[in-house]
Amino acid sequence: MHRDDAATTRFGLLRHVETVWNREKRIQGQQDSPLTANGTAMARQYGTRLAASPWNRIVTSDLERAVQTGRLINETLKLPSTSVRSLKEMDWGEWTGFTLAQIRAADPERLALLDVDFWNHGPPGGENRGQLFVRIREALLSMARCHRHERILVVVHGGVLKALFQGLADSSTGQVTQRPVSGYLHWLTSDGKTLFLGDAEWMGETR
Repeated sequence: MHRDDAATTRFGLLRHVETVWNREKRIQGQQDSPLTANGTAMARQYGTRLAASPWNRIVTSDLERAVQTGRLINETLKLPSTSVRSLKEMDWGEWTGFTLAQIRAADPERLALLDVDFWNHGPPGGENRGQLFVRIREALLSMARCHRHERILVVVHGGVLKALFQGLADSSTGQVTQRPVSGYLHWLTSDGKTLFLGDAEWMGETR
């Protein structure tokens, strides 16, 4: 659903840049690994590109990979910034640090259940996507109420974006009509009561 006209706060959501565990295809969840050199360069490139638009503040997850991505972007933007604990990635519980191939070999039945219904079922000792959506939605609505009429850059995680897009699926069909993509800035708007999906902008190479 798109509703820019009724909303008073605009969020630009961006996934953190590449980390060592991303490159190794390990699930990070609420653990951290350092940014790669490529990730560091990409964050600075994002800063250059984002400087072409007006922003009021940067808000990040409190996980270090998101904080560091926001810090590198802010070398250019020089905005007020803060981190919010409730924006952190989904808790992957006992599967944190493993690759999907390792999980598939060790616990294929549980992984297959998540493939069918990730919204209601999560990793052992972790969250499901429905729980994550509730947490993220409340964090963004709270920000919208506190910062009306602002444009806020939000640096989060892939799982956070997936939960938002699934939770904000077209209510008439129950289907996800948009999917988050790494390297894109995804727009959401809010009137403080509801979140509305917007468009996405490619954040690739600058000239």
